[in-house]
Amino acid sequence: MQALTWWCPGSPHSGKSGIICDGAVRSGKTLCMSLSFVSWAFYRFRDTAFALCGKTIQSIGRNLLEELLQIEIADINYLEAEKTLEPEYTSRGIRLDIIVADDKNTHYNLEMQVKNNKNPDTDTYVLPKRSRYYQALLDIDLLQKGQPYDLLPPTFIIFICVFDFFEKGNYVYTLKKRCLENLELELPDEATTMILNTKGT
Repeated sequence: MQALTWWCPGSPHSGKSGIICDGAVRSGKTLCMSLSFVSWAFYRFRDTAFALCGKTIQSIGRNLLEELLQIEIADINYLEAEKTLEPEYTSRGIRLDIIVADDKNTHYNLEMQVKNNKNPDTDTYVLPKRSRYYQALLDIDLLQKGQPYDLLPPTFIIFICVFDFFEKGNYVYTLKKRCLENLELELPDEATTMILNTKGT
């Protein structure tokens, strides 16, 4: 928790010039440090650009995703930042922060969220409908004309937030479609949405 929030106003560590995470192998140190850095950068350099640095851009994407999802990724085959999707000239287009595809053709969209924005006209938070729209346009981009539906690859849409959208204290919320009449039944569409809360526990 201290590693995630050292930069927050009021933290006794906010004035430090460096932090060190000590722990066992695969205990979450890289995940905490990565989320903490991204959150600090978006808070400190709001409305400006910043960079994640590493040996290769593929290694940055792989290491971050492996820690977030607790999986092993052999290789990153595709990575693009600020990819624009515009399905029709009359439809709303989007710009994806980061889109990644691994060696198993699983696609990951990472989005950074500094503010929990509301629509002033409806007084509702926009993140849920935004995630739905991003999923729809991402699927359109991944399936070509004439291809069968079962060729849609697995997707993860991951929102890295500096706030707790659900206000339950979790640092990660993993969302999939389930049957309301029998919660053990999950729709196997291989589409997953994750909302990360850098202030969670």
